[in-house]
Order: sequence, then C-alpha cells, then structure tokens
Amino acid sequence: MKFFIVLSVLLTIFISCGRKCYMAPPLELRFLLKEKGQLLSSEALNKLTLSYVENGKRKEDPYIKQSSPSIMMIPGINWLSGKNNIKTFYLEYPDSPNQDTLFVNYKIEKSECGDVYTLAEPVRFNGKVVDKFDTTILKSCRVYVFEK
Repeated sequence: MKFFIVLSVLLTIFISCGRKCYMAPPLELRFLLKEKGQLLSSEALNKLTLSYVENGKRKEDPYIKQSSPSIMMIPGINWLSGKNNIKTFYLEYPDSPNQDTLFVNYKIEKSECGDVYTLAEPVRFNGKVVDKFDTTILKSCRVYVFEK
C-alpha cells in the first residue's frame, strides 16, 4: 500500500515537473465517528455505507472506506458536491434503522490550472456544524469528529 502511495506522489511530481500548474490529489473527507463519547468499532465502520440522491434516485457511494482502524474516508466528495451539486449525504448502518445526515458544500473556483474545490460553508453532521477535529492520528490531515 505504501508503495502505491509513494508511486502516485512520484508520478504526480514527474507529470507536473516543469509546468506552471501542478496536479493536486483529489480531496477527501476524513472523519471519526463517536457515539456517547466512544469511537465506533472498526467492525461497525466496515459496514457503514454512504448514499446520496442524484436526479431523484438514491445512489450508494462505493468509495467510502476505512483509512485506518478508526478513520473513515470519502474520496472525491468534493467532486460530487461541487460538480454534481450534491450537498446532502446519508451514513447508513446495516444493523440499525437509523441514518446520519452529512451536509458538505464544496464550490468550484476556476483558475488557470483548472477547477479548484473549496468548502463554501462548514460541514454539518445531523444538522450541527462540525467544529471538532482530531489531530492525534493524522497530524497532516484534517479529521472531522462526528458525534452521534
């Protein structure tokens, strides 16, 4: 796995070398899920699914995955939100009839290097603005803390 990460970084640098614009990796949303102050188990996270509604049809995002035992990652959510105008996502638990709502609003800004995705407003989990972040596991990445 580390080999592929290193290879992708080196390829990005090689392809971008000598250009004014550099290829940026796709944005992803990383988060921890807590219930009653405790992290959800790795087993529960493995069963977690993400869905959204596009053109009146409910779709499941196949790319949601665990990036560590306690951190979930949604790669490409910036593209779904910014390009496809999907702002509301649903976290679903197969062993529970409950679901959580995730609001993510990316906007696209044009630049000479192409589309740049930035958050237009704060991320919300079940209607509440998420202003808690974990920096103990991944020091270089923003990891949202979603509390149920």
